[in-house]
Amino acid sequence: NPITQKFAMGSNTKFPRKTTQTIYPFQENIISPHFNYKETCFSEIQDIDPLYPKVTRYLYSFNKNNLNSFVVSLKTEEEHGIEIGDGTSKSKAHLNLGIGLFKLTHDPNQTPDQAPLWVLNQYVSKVMEDSLRYHNLVLFADSESTLKKIADEAVKFDETPKDNSFDIYTWNTGSASWTHLSTKRARTVESVVLPTKLENKLMNDIEDFLSKETEDWYKLHGITHKRNYLFYGPPGTGKSSMVQVIAGRFQRSVCFMQPCHPDMTDEMLAESIINAPARPLIVLEDIDALFGKDRQTLHEKTPLTFTGLLNALDGVANPNGLILVMTTNYVDRLDPALVRAGRVDVKIRFPSASEEQVRNMFLRFYPSQEAEAQRFSERIREHFDLDDEKNEKSLSMASLQLHFIKSRKSSPAQAVDGVREFVEILENERRVIAELKKCSQDAKEKENSPHNPALENVSAEA
Repeated sequence: NPITQKFAMGSNTKFPRKTTQTIYPFQENIISPHFNYKETCFSEIQDIDPLYPKVTRYLYSFNKNNLNSFVVSLKTEEEHGIEIGDGTSKSKAHLNLGIGLFKLTHDPNQTPDQAPLWVLNQYVSKVMEDSLRYHNLVLFADSESTLKKIADEAVKFDETPKDNSFDIYTWNTGSASWTHLSTKRARTVESVVLPTKLENKLMNDIEDFLSKETEDWYKLHGITHKRNYLFYGPPGTGKSSMVQVIAGRFQRSVCFMQPCHPDMTDEMLAESIINAPARPLIVLEDIDALFGKDRQTLHEKTPLTFTGLLNALDGVANPNGLILVMTTNYVDRLDPALVRAGRVDVKIRFPSASEEQVRNMFLRFYPSQEAEAQRFSERIREHFDLDDEKNEKSLSMASLQLHFIKSRKSSPAQAVDGVREFVEILENERRVIAELKKCSQDAKEKENSPHNPALENVSAEA
């Protein structure tokens, strides 16, 4: 049905101050020569609607031969889950539904004459705001049920899991919706070297949570089917990498948010979780950077409250099957209410490198080299205190991987012999970091010093 709207017209126009007009989301003179739109049902989808890209991609997928206008975009192959063999960022042009009026089919198994769907994709300027333009997609079908079916099929098409890859979404505070960012190639669980016990515990827990039996049990007892995890441990121990592994193995959509954004309110955080894409894996990284132990915000410009965060995590309206992961390098900075049992279902500690992990990482890059792997772990232990993350000589897995990247052209024996150079690189890095911290601390002390000229001037003026 046409849209009826009331507009307050400017005093310089020849129209009355207030008038009611029938507004169509298209120009009749463009449509009328081709078909009688009054005998159809039509629906408008604006480009700010998350449905817009889903519908255009869906219709394009089986209407390529019925189009003569296309939109071209350039994306890397990695974004589409294609393995990049030489490590370079290869790009490929991708086509989609272009601007114009098209006679398409709404049924992949029929022709446009058998299942006609007229589609108008155009630029539109907002009434009395000519500077603002947006894409406007209008679908003309034989019935309301056909329009609804197209929308449902488009969502299903977009959210169908892709083999060996996962989708990444980010929350757009401006449009208050999830935006598809890219499609990444999935990581295998073997690519993130963790203690065997930890790896098995996490994978088994998620597999059990996502089972049909568990889902039915939650429904039977009226409990929201969701699972909240806390990943904690020193930097570089594999917390973020494990998120990618989970997404690939269990075909989840990774959804990143920025709770400290100046537009992120309590209501918006709750809405973002409720309206998450299908099979969501929501990630709140560095959760310790939001609030202190006294529940006071660490970001003055952020309207999100501690209570709002707790309510979002507990939300009874959260989607079924939701997996939410919070990560932190400093678990001791978290308020107990945030991580209490019932709010966080499983807490996983990601430790610094252990002897088992060091050996397994060597075997990952040099399979079947058991003897060299043992020699490598012994050489590493000479310089680092493995299994003791509180010691300054602990080693992160991210740092260890740096050695193998540098030794990618080396033999197993050469990789072992290169440990001394690797240690020197890390020691130099730690010295630089220590100096930077000292400079930063000195600057803060100087700024707060009572002899600071700037403070003396303020005092004099007072």
